[in-house]
Amino acid sequence: MRAKTVVTTALVLAAIGAAPAQAQDPQTIAAPGVGRVLLTPDQAEIFVSFERVRPSSRAARSVVQRRINAIRRAVLAEGIAPESIQTTGISVNRERFRPRKGARVRVRFRASQSLDIRSRDIPRLGDVIDAAAAQGANVFGPDFSFVDPSAGDVLATRAALADARRRADDAAAQLGRVVTGIQAVDLAPGVGDSGFPESGDDSGGGASEDAGGGRTRILPGQEEFVALVKVVYTLGPPS
Repeated sequence: MRAKTVVTTALVLAAIGAAPAQAQDPQTIAAPGVGRVLLTPDQAEIFVSFERVRPSSRAARSVVQRRINAIRRAVLAEGIAPESIQTTGISVNRERFRPRKGARVRVRFRASQSLDIRSRDIPRLGDVIDAAAAQGANVFGPDFSFVDPSAGDVLATRAALADARRRADDAAAQLGRVVTGIQAVDLAPGVGDSGFPESGDDSGGGASEDAGGGRTRILPGQEEFVALVKVVYTLGPPS
């Protein structure tokens, strides 16, 4: 019986000792934050190509190279820097075909070249496209991006941290406490990416409003960046 009494007394003392800890005010609080920003892209790429079919490989390659040279001169005249033009593809394919049933099989060669053209002058990009198209180029794009690819994520993260602090301050006030510091920050709480660029409106500007004369008008619009954070704050009594 004495052994049982000792054990019972120990359990009671342990319960009494634990009670104050359970009754204590919370020492930390975790707050989520969401930040969103809209930015206008400040650079763009277009892709141009030219293709011709000729009886010989030399003839096909020659005519394509002459036309690519003309396209390059045309876009340079529109202000594109030489280092912003990059060859991205060259192909020469040998093709066999029969002009009509029963005729002898013939061989022809299909040659093509493609260029990647980058520009930071988006308002004038339409003129660049028109100049390339006037030389017979096939034109694809534009593909918008940012000179600083992290700028949108950084600004969205700042907004998310500010949102988390607002939530934490409000929650702490409801508990009769105040935020005293930061214990931990998670910039990607269970999310694959902290920013998700999406197409926005076209308020970011573009080429001239006057689209007369068949000029191509470029509208960069805006892209949205979203950041999610989770911050653990320490709490203390009001001063």
